[in-house]
Amino acid sequence: MSNGVARDWASYYARTGARPPRATLLFALGRFGDAAPGLAVDLGCGNGRDTVELLRRGWRVLAADAEPAAVDGLRTRPDLPAGARRETRVAGCEDVELPPADLVNSSFALPLCPP
Repeated sequence: MSNGVARDWASYYARTGARPPRATLLFALGRFGDAAPGLAVDLGCGNGRDTVELLRRGWRVLAADAEPAAVDGLRTRPDLPAGARRETRVAGCEDVELPPADLVNSSFALPLCPP
C-alpha cells in the first residue's frame, strides 16, 4: 500500500514488462553523447524495462525496487544482455544508499515515495 492506495503490482508488471524503455530515459541517455557508459542507478526499476536498456548500452546498473516481485522479475528476464553488470536490491527509493553514479533514473517511482 502506498499513499493509502492498494496496488496490484503483479498485474502492472505483466502488462508493462515487454514495453520499450521510457522516453525520459532515452532522452537522458542521448545527452551523454559519445561518453563511455558508467554507473546508473534505476530507482523503482519495476521488472526492468529501463534497466535492460541501460545494460544493453553497456552501463553498470544498480536496480532497486520496493516490490520483491519486481526485482525477481528483473533477475529472470530472458532479454538480459550476456555479461550484464548489474546489482539488484529490494528497497524503496528512500532506503537505497546511493553510490556515486553518472545517471540516476526514476521514471515512475518518485510519486510513490513518502513525502
